[in-house]
Amino acid sequence: MTEKFNPTSKKWWKKEIDKSIEGQEPSWKNRWSRFVSDKLSSPKIENQETETNLELETKLVQWTIKATTEGYEISNVGEDGTRKFYSLDNGKYGQPLITAEPDKAFEVPTGVKFTNVNHESIEKPTEKISGVICQDDSGEVVHRFSLSNPKAPEMKQTEDGLMINGERWYLNVLFDKDGQRIQNHDGYYSRTKPDNVRVIELQDLNFVSSGELEETKSPIWKNFVADKADLKRLSKKILRKMSGLFAKKQEIERQPDFEKKVVQWTLRIWEGEKYEIVNLDDDGTQRFYKIISGKYGQPLIIAEPDKAFDAPQKAKFTNARGEEIKPPTEKVSGIICQENDGSIAHRFSLSNPKTPEFRVTSDGIILFLRDEESGKVIKERWYLNVLFDKDGQRIQNHDGYYSRQKPKKIRVLELQDLNFFADSNLGLSS
Repeated sequence: MTEKFNPTSKKWWKKEIDKSIEGQEPSWKNRWSRFVSDKLSSPKIENQETETNLELETKLVQWTIKATTEGYEISNVGEDGTRKFYSLDNGKYGQPLITAEPDKAFEVPTGVKFTNVNHESIEKPTEKISGVICQDDSGEVVHRFSLSNPKAPEMKQTEDGLMINGERWYLNVLFDKDGQRIQNHDGYYSRTKPDNVRVIELQDLNFVSSGELEETKSPIWKNFVADKADLKRLSKKILRKMSGLFAKKQEIERQPDFEKKVVQWTLRIWEGEKYEIVNLDDDGTQRFYKIISGKYGQPLIIAEPDKAFDAPQKAKFTNARGEEIKPPTEKVSGIICQENDGSIAHRFSLSNPKTPEFRVTSDGIILFLRDEESGKVIKERWYLNVLFDKDGQRIQNHDGYYSRQKPKKIRVLELQDLNFFADSNLGLSS
């Protein structure tokens, strides 16, 4: 049967070229045809003609990177074909989206009621549970594991929680650590059954009311910049300062072997070495976040690679137990400003075009906010209170929680330090 004419197909061209030189001895007359035929039969080219429109497939340690005509996918596939740990593919705007435990995450239980942080009833969440943290009533962690961990204990689902090594645990909180980048929840379980399961995210955490503040209040800044010329000069000064601190472009050692753009995002692959996914501004600044390959080929998120800024280096830092630690090396990539009652005054990422002008100080930040009624600019001072590491295995750089009053110490916290059972304010283990 004659293959249908298809000049866009590399397979079709290879067959036509091979047919034209069939039976001929190698010579200078057919040298070019043989060269083209060899190129069309190389693995890299053949991969472009698959049912999934595959453009490239390569492996880096345990992880497989695929580029298709539609986008990209990075996954860790076990011997049984199950995707382990997490997978990554492109979202609506080309942005890298992580799905935690894509084949092992399990549905939230059906025998419970769900509420938001304000205890208002909500529908059953559609995202699944991908990580398990079991805490006793004091907040002490008894179990913490990912579902792909080979050392994870034996467990069985129940209508309201889990059975782990024969002990019953009740789902207490579903925590969404990064709704913009990571799909599926961490499940916090307790020995005591709650009335409702709360669904909570970053801005619901109340770090300010659970920490110690300095006894004297800092002055409230209500200075105005009345003249538009002053505002322009101020903006230029801040931008110059920020560009010096943040916009250090990373040099690429050599050109990638493969490059593909999906909407605003660019996938680059150095075969057998590394890969990255970046969102580049017109001036070359890397925006929002960046995906790089880790030691084992796993995708790592660097939040705000060019805009994240250093935490105060002269401040006193402690862990959740109050023990003094060295200043963290990871930077601040997200800002959440909380009032003393834990309510949110401001929350923004550094690449958001609506992010207000701000200046980094030795102990926090100063925001320059435009008053809608007067059109003037109000200056607010905020002090760094907590650095939160929402996923040390996948995300580099911290979310910074700021308060109006200066804390006695800046705490560096992570997932297992959250104590959802001690009080209703979402405080921390003492």
